[in-house]
This record gives sequence, structure tokens and C-alpha cells, in this order.
Amino acid sequence: MKKIIIFAIILILFLGVIGLIVNQVPSDNQIYTVTMKNNEEEDIGTIKMIEIRAGVLFDLDLKNLTPNGLQAIKIHKISDCSPSSNNINMPNLEMNVDGEIITKILNREVTLSENKIDVLNLFDQDGSSIIIYDTPYDHENYSQDVNSKRVACGIIQK
Repeated sequence: MKKIIIFAIILILFLGVIGLIVNQVPSDNQIYTVTMKNNEEEDIGTIKMIEIRAGVLFDLDLKNLTPNGLQAIKIHKISDCSPSSNNINMPNLEMNVDGEIITKILNREVTLSENKIDVLNLFDQDGSSIIIYDTPYDHENYSQDVNSKRVACGIIQK
């Protein structure tokens, strides 16, 4: 009898954990994909965005960027690929020897939800975009090289 009770408790706990895991996995309609294009309008990969409790998780899978280099990645507060000072800086990207990067970045300053305040809604009226530059952003001095050029852009859309 004790074995049956212990087995039942373990089974209930196991099913509860499985239920929590399933609830944490976003459905396909909660994952938004941004197609990144270089200045010649060629696809260089994707950035998937997923809202989690801590913020928005950006899942990058990019290629054909500057090999072995640091490059700035920024969220522009408008859905436009022109340079702007109205942006949110993210950690610099460090490309491998082939100019590729597969990584994740968590950003707590943005949201995919209309119900959050004090953070940028990436789907607000004027939209948003993601831009990659050819030089890194200096997070220590809050500056970008004035000669920095855009190398890739993607418009954030639902």
C-alpha cells in the first residue's frame, strides 16, 4: 500500500513538472521572426523574438557579416532602416571566422505585449527595426564611431 501511495505522489509530481514545462514553451504565434537583410537586400539570416518573463529573448542566426569582428546591434524605435539616434543598444555581436553568429540576447527594455508599461513595445504605432553596424558600440563611454555604417537591417512585424 505504501508503494502505491509513493508511486502516486511521484506520478502527480512528475505530471505537474511536465505541465509547467509545457506552459513555458511558447506557441508558434508567440514567436516573431525578423528577416535580416544586408545593404544589397540579400537575406543574411533571422532573429526570432520570444517574450519571456524577464523580457524579450532575441535568438540570432546570422551569416555573411564581418569575420572575427565586433559589430553593434541596435533596436531602432521606428520601423525604418535609416540611421537614428533613437535606439536601444544591445550587446555587441562577435562574429566567428566565417562571419557567422548563433546566439541569444535577453533585452529587458522592450516588450512584444501591449499591456506592459515603462518598456518599448516593439509593435507600437511607428513600429521598430533591428540594425547591425560595422563597428561595435562602446558601452563604457556610450558612443558609436561616427563613421559607423549600417550593414544589415530587419523590420519588426507581427
